[in-house]
Amino acid sequence: MSFFILQSREQDALIQMIKNDDTRINVYIAVGKLRAAYLIAIRLGKEDKVRGIRDDAQKSGQSAVLDMCKKWLENRASEQ
Repeated sequence: MSFFILQSREQDALIQMIKNDDTRINVYIAVGKLRAAYLIAIRLGKEDKVRGIRDDAQKSGQSAVLDMCKKWLENRASEQ
């Protein structure tokens, strides 16, 4: 098993121990795990966090996350 995979799993386990959802989202963003941050943000309906994740996804070239954020934000706007 690769060191990086093991390190990533340990990192995820530590992040999962964080109880505050906003803090957990921010930590996932800080370590570049934008998809994980996105999934928590949409579960909680945190539009501001999804916008931030979208911006970070664009800057870091994570096009799949960028597309998910855009779609979620568009759907959210059409619901209101």
